[in-house]
Amino acid sequence: MMSEGYVWIANDLADCISPKFTRSFCHRCMQGVLGVKPYVPKTKELENFQFRWKRNFQQDNSDIVDKHLSTTSLRCTIALAMAIEKTSTANLGFQKANVSNTSATDLENLRVSQNGPNLVRALSNTSFIGLTGDFRFINGQLQSLAFQIVNMNENEARRVGFWTPRKGIT
Repeated sequence: MMSEGYVWIANDLADCISPKFTRSFCHRCMQGVLGVKPYVPKTKELENFQFRWKRNFQQDNSDIVDKHLSTTSLRCTIALAMAIEKTSTANLGFQKANVSNTSATDLENLRVSQNGPNLVRALSNTSFIGLTGDFRFINGQLQSLAFQIVNMNENEARRVGFWTPRKGIT
């Protein structure tokens, strides 16, 4: 279904389109795929942070080449850290998971955090403005003020438009 006559529209075609990804995946297969990803404005602060992160990552992991910092991962990691700070750290116990059939897996070793419900509540009430812009949940959904519409062309995602709640597609 990647031949002429088909159209692929990828939801949240976020930060996976890195040079390493496109080298490992057939770029001809991705040719023409349309996708959306949250729009994160490029700021000097974000660029400086990404530069420092990549330099430090490469110093600590010299065997990994071309590591791309996902802005989506960065946003979610910051939100999770903030939610953990909001929740009580007094109850960090883990209970054995209730798994009925474990014959084919190691799920019997899985433990579930007793603080999970508090963490979910704190995370869904977390909002901030950071290096990657506004981060907030509404009705359990991560909001974005704008999305980029991208088209895979050669080995890169090329921006072809934007979508905003106020103006629609531009």
